[in-house]
Amino acid sequence: MCREDKDIRSLLERYGLRDEEVLYMGDDIPDYEVMQRCGCPCAPADAAPEIKALAVYISHLKGGIWMRARRDRTGVEGARLVVEG
Repeated sequence: MCREDKDIRSLLERYGLRDEEVLYMGDDIPDYEVMQRCGCPCAPADAAPEIKALAVYISHLKGGIWMRARRDRTGVEGARLVVEG
């Protein structure tokens, strides 16, 4: 089990979510396992071809640009942002 998989399992347990309720943005091979299971696998424009093949949505933005924009607005990296409510 990769680190990304352990992290997502922890979030699923913490918030009582199922795999199909998760949108996951991945860009490289370590994200592959999680993207196979999540309900809405997404990828940035510069993702690895194997990851893009799994994605139901591919952004026009590169991964680093999206993460920086998200961090600038929220102070939290997008990959760690969980919306409650």
